[in-house]
Amino acid sequence: MSLTDLPRIGDLLAPVTASVRPSDTLRAAAVHLDADHVGALLVIAHDGAVGLISERDLVRSLAEGLDPDVERVDNWMTAELLTATLDTTVPAAIELMEANEIRHLVVTTATGMPAGVVSLRRLVAGDVILPA
Repeated sequence: MSLTDLPRIGDLLAPVTASVRPSDTLRAAAVHLDADHVGALLVIAHDGAVGLISERDLVRSLAEGLDPDVERVDNWMTAELLTATLDTTVPAAIELMEANEIRHLVVTTATGMPAGVVSLRRLVAGDVILPA
């Protein structure tokens, strides 16, 4: 199988359907995570994606005994986004995520606009067949 035959993360990506604002509460983020059955959300401000908030971030805040109705997303989000493009191969995306010890990767279009978030679980799911 040649490099051009490898599956791309754009083939697995669902469009961005849910996001939160930096000023939203952690409870609002939790509601979106639950309603959309996802593990991470893009944090969007007027100039585009400014972060990513995951269920692990919510757990950390709760473990510290903080109030999810008071705590804001921007205090818990990951602001330094690691990204890949729609054309990034699945093996390259997995390698990038493992090397950086992350479970969610922001996927961008060729112009740098956010296209969605892909999880490591989705990339290694049984419906993606990689060459031996």
